[in-house]
Amino acid sequence: MKIYNAGRLDRNSRFILSIFAGLAAAIVLGILYGLFTRLARVELSILFVGIGWCIAQVLRYTGHGVTQKYAVLGAVLTAIAIFIGDSCATYGINALFQPSYYPLFFSTWLARHLSASLSAILGILFRIYGIAYAYQYSRIF
Repeated sequence: MKIYNAGRLDRNSRFILSIFAGLAAAIVLGILYGLFTRLARVELSILFVGIGWCIAQVLRYTGHGVTQKYAVLGAVLTAIAIFIGDSCATYGINALFQPSYYPLFFSTWLARHLSASLSAILGILFRIYGIAYAYQYSRIF
């Protein structure tokens, strides 16, 4: 007698599911951060650590992975969420749908964050820490 578990996902299906779930989470979290920053007119860079944590939890829940590819996926998705959040905060949500804003976004982002001010340095450090946090905790140990 054969017993089939039709609801069981194999290793590759779980990774693909975690890609889509993580991408959806990165887009939503990036837009929420951008809208919050734009409406409040205050940049809270510590929220990027929370974004990294949320993406890591989504990947752990959907993927149940122990390999390195989940860690890399968490870091890449967090970087995407940071890009979306910063572009929404700077130019609004319409900037996501107009690729002509991307070169302008990079030049203004570099000018704003590569200054020698303490808030710019802390902003970059929180972004790096959010990516590193997602890299570290996106897989199950």
